[in-house]
Amino acid sequence: MKIVSNAATGSMIAAALFASATLFGATAAHAQAGAYYVATPVAAPAKPVITRSTSWQIQGASLVAAQAPERPAILCQLVADRAGPLAGFSVAGKPLDADALAKCNAKVAGRVAVAAK
Repeated sequence: MKIVSNAATGSMIAAALFASATLFGATAAHAQAGAYYVATPVAAPAKPVITRSTSWQIQGASLVAAQAPERPAILCQLVADRAGPLAGFSVAGKPLDADALAKCNAKVAGRVAVAAK
């Protein structure tokens, strides 16, 4: 049985923690830079949002997420349900047109009105 000194063990642990932190930081930066969906609520988001299986992170005044299995119109409604009415929503850098965004927000407004009754 080989005995490793505390100094050697400490160095190995420090190296492992540094590598993990570096990889995690690189992954987080890549995820933000490569956002597939960008939802911009009318009111700036206060916290990250989860819709079904999609995690939305705050980036400036918007919520960003990687590609998800739902159709863009459904995803727009899901994030608006959680974050409130949207001022904008884009998919792969292409913004939803005004009619599609209005439909997204109308569905959410309709559900809020029904729930209030």
